[in-house]
Amino acid sequence: ASPDVPMVLPQQLAIGGRLVLPVQSGDGQVLIRIRRTADDCYQREELLPVRFVPLVGEGGWAEATR
Repeated sequence: ASPDVPMVLPQQLAIGGRLVLPVQSGDGQVLIRIRRTADDCYQREELLPVRFVPLVGEGGWAEATR
């Protein structure tokens, strides 16, 4: 799971493309779906609570905070 959606990922989507990824939310995690609707427009939707291992490195958690 990521602390938030790294914008480098949705920017790679074609218009109409979708990205699904787990994101930290309070004490848990939630599955997020991002859909690119235009060049600079994205639709974000929370799907359901989940549990994934932390994403580390660029766009994720710092190694020390795991």
